[in-house]
Amino acid sequence: LLYFVNNGTGDTNGKMPALNEVSILGYVLFGILFFILGINFSNATNLKLKENYLKSLLFEKGKAKWYIIGFSLFIILNISSYFIGNLFGVETTEFIIKPEPIWLIGFFSTFLFFGGHEEFGWRGFLQKELQKKYNPLIGTLIISFLWSLWHLPLHYNGHYSTGGFMDLLPRFVWMIPVTIVFTWVYNKSSYSILAVILLHAMMNNVSRAIGSSELVYTILGISLAIFCIINDKMWKKKSYHLIYDKNENGAKPAANTV
Repeated sequence: LLYFVNNGTGDTNGKMPALNEVSILGYVLFGILFFILGINFSNATNLKLKENYLKSLLFEKGKAKWYIIGFSLFIILNISSYFIGNLFGVETTEFIIKPEPIWLIGFFSTFLFFGGHEEFGWRGFLQKELQKKYNPLIGTLIISFLWSLWHLPLHYNGHYSTGGFMDLLPRFVWMIPVTIVFTWVYNKSSYSILAVILLHAMMNNVSRAIGSSELVYTILGISLAIFCIINDKMWKKKSYHLIYDKNENGAKPAANTV
């Protein structure tokens, strides 16, 4: 955030307010306020911790593999697409590694504020509630549509463009495989919000540091989404009983029972 003290966050229409125009205290107070509101609208006050947002955000040793996957998945996609693109003569970026620290600032900003917090809603609440009624694939398609529509104001205010709804249309297509991957990580990690926040932060920022081939990246992304559907059998409805807590007999239930 210190990068934005004098610069603000850039967009195609100008600048959003710089940090010194709002003050650090203002950002902190806004963050605390929205965090408290989010927790109160969630199930985090459930004393039995069965569907507790806070608990699913905390680091758990048994889920370390999924934190690593969440952090590294888009790195692997970028690097793989770059080298495959080079191998077959497909257009790639001019760099493979760009050693500029700005992407780290973007990563932590997304992780803490801009994007990562969405995961409390998309996966932590909506995916969970939809999977209580539908199979994960149906829930994913619903979220994909809503998640795309969520970005519509940014195509009117100049942050992404000023073309409105027409500029948003391509997002409806490519958000489908992206959302499938997010659903896969969320379910396979035993419903860890921390894992998908890491995934979200890397998705938004890895291209600033690691090159790729756009065409190959798209093909790999679609292939990964197909793998995720098959691997997690997303066409089958899941059981959502006692997700985070132990049952009455003290045995911890399987996270992915169907």
